Amino acid sequence: MMKMICWREQVVSLANQQTTGEVTENSSTESSERLENLYKLHKVKHDDTDDEDVVDIDVCLRGFSAVALGHLPSKKKDICLGTVTVKGADWNGVMEAARKTFVEHMKKIDPDDYLCLGAHSIQGVQKGVVVWSPGSLKRSSPRVELSKKSNPCVIQLKDGIHFSCDSLVYDTLLPKEAIENYVEQLLEHRCIVLCGQQGLGKSYLAAKLAEHVVQRIRWKTSPAVVTFNVTQTTRKELKQDLASLMQNSVSSSKDGTPAVIVLDQLNCLASLADIFDLSQLKKNSSCPYIIGVRDKSRKGPFSSKELSLCQYFRWLRVSVNDRQYSGLLNRFLRRKLSWSQIQTDVEGGDLLELFDWLSKVWYHLNEILEDFCDADATIGPSLFFSCPMDYKAAEGWFVNVWNYNVIPYLHQALRSGRKIFDRCVTWEDPTKWVVLRYPWSKDHSRVLPTLRKLRQVDVVLNRNQLGSDNVTFAECIEDNEKILRAHSTVSKRVRTVVKEKIPKGELKGKRKTAEQRERCRDDEDKESSYSESDSYLETSI
Repeated sequence: MMKMICWREQVVSLANQQTTGEVTENSSTESSERLENLYKLHKVKHDDTDDEDVVDIDVCLRGFSAVALGHLPSKKKDICLGTVTVKGADWNGVMEAARKTFVEHMKKIDPDDYLCLGAHSIQGVQKGVVVWSPGSLKRSSPRVELSKKSNPCVIQLKDGIHFSCDSLVYDTLLPKEAIENYVEQLLEHRCIVLCGQQGLGKSYLAAKLAEHVVQRIRWKTSPAVVTFNVTQTTRKELKQDLASLMQNSVSSSKDGTPAVIVLDQLNCLASLADIFDLSQLKKNSSCPYIIGVRDKSRKGPFSSKELSLCQYFRWLRVSVNDRQYSGLLNRFLRRKLSWSQIQTDVEGGDLLELFDWLSKVWYHLNEILEDFCDADATIGPSLFFSCPMDYKAAEGWFVNVWNYNVIPYLHQALRSGRKIFDRCVTWEDPTKWVVLRYPWSKDHSRVLPTLRKLRQVDVVLNRNQLGSDNVTFAECIEDNEKILRAHSTVSKRVRTVVKEKIPKGELKGKRKTAEQRERCRDDEDKESSYSESDSYLETSI
C-alpha cells in the first residue's frame, strides 16, 4: 500500500515538472519574439531619425543688398552664401555650418585677411523665429526642428548694438582699423567732414556711419538720420533747418529729433559760415552728430569766422592713395562674383584674373592724373563696379567704359590741368598701355581700332610746338597754362577799358546787357570746346 502511494506522488511530480517546462519554453519563445519585434521597430525609428538629421539648409547673411557702394538700397535683403548639410538637429551643428560657410565666403573675398573678419564676427544665427548666439551654446542646447521646407539659416554679424564694426566693415569693404577710426572720431568730436576725390563712396560711407551711430546710442525715435543735399536747397532754407535741429539735444530723445545729420555736397558752399553760426556749436555740446561730405579738399585763405567754425569739425581726408583703399576694387568685384555664383553657375577663374587686371588699369590711370594734374583729379573705383560677371560680356562693357567715360574724363582733366612741372614727364598713350596688356585677345591689330586713343595732340592747346621733337609733353602743358593765363589777363584789361569809357550813369543800364552777352559767349565757347574735343576723339579712333 505504501509503495503504491509513493509511485503516485512521483508521477504527479513528473507531470508538474513537464507542465512547468512547457510554460517556461512558451514564455521564452514569446519574449524572444517580442524583443525581435521591438528591435525591428527601434531600427526603423533609428533609420528614420538618421534620415531626418541629415538636412540641407541654405545659409544667408542678414542685412545686405547686392548693389554698388555708391548707391543705397531701398530695402535690405538676405544674401545667400551657400547650401550646407547639417548632421544632428541641434544648434551646435547649425552654428558650425554657419561659421564654416562664412569663413569660406570671406576667403573668396579677402584671401589675405585684410578686413580682419572671420568666425568671431558672427553675433548669432536665426532659424525660423529662434535666434541663437555662440555664448548661449554653453547651456543646454534645445533641438532645432530642421526640415527641407523650413526657413534658411541666417547669419547676423556684430553691429553697433554690440559695439562692434564688423557689419560695417563687410558693408563698406574697408579695413576694420580705418572704420573704427572714423567711428571714434565721430563719437569724440561729434562733427566730421569727409573730403576727397570723387568716386570713392564718401556719401555711402557717411550714410553707413550714421546708421552705425544710431545703433550704438540705441536711438529709438524717428527719423533717426536726416540728409541734406546742399545742391537741392537754398542756403537760407538750409541754415534755418539746421538752426532748428541744432537746438535739440540727443540726450532728450524727443520725437522728430534726428540723432545724425548728413550734409552732402559741401563743396558747393564757399564756407561753413554760410549755414552754421558759431553760437550753435558752442552752446550745445549734446547737439545731433553731423557728418559732412565734400568732393574736394578745402584750401585757404580762410576767414577768421570760418577758422573759428573749423575748430568744431574734424576734417578727414579720403584719397585713392590711402592704404584702406588699396584693393577695394578687387574686393568689391570678388564679393559680387561670390554672390552671383550662388544664383548662377559662373566660372570664376578667368574673372579673377580680369579683376586683377582692372585694378592695375585703375592704378595706372591715377598715376597719369597725378603726374599731369592736381591731386583732386583722380578716378574712383566706382567706375568699374558695374563689371558684368561674364568674361565674354565684360569685354564689350570695358570698351564702352573706356571710350565714353575714361578717355573723355582724361581729355578734360589734362586740358584743364594747372600743375607746375619741376621735371620733364614723357607722355605715353594710356590706350597703348591697355592694348599691350589686353586680357581678352593677344591680337593687337584687332583690339586697337576698337579703343579710343589719347594722343599728345589731343591735350595740347598750342599745336605749333608739336612740330619740334625736342618739346616734351610737360612743356606743352606749361604752354597751356600760359595761354589760359594770357586769355584771362586780356579779358580783365578789356573790362577795365570799357568801364573807363562808359560813364557811370550809362554803366548801370548797360550792365545787364553785358552780362547777357557774356553768358551767350560762354555757352558758345562751351559748345565749341565740346565740338573740338569730340573732333579730337573722333580722329583718335
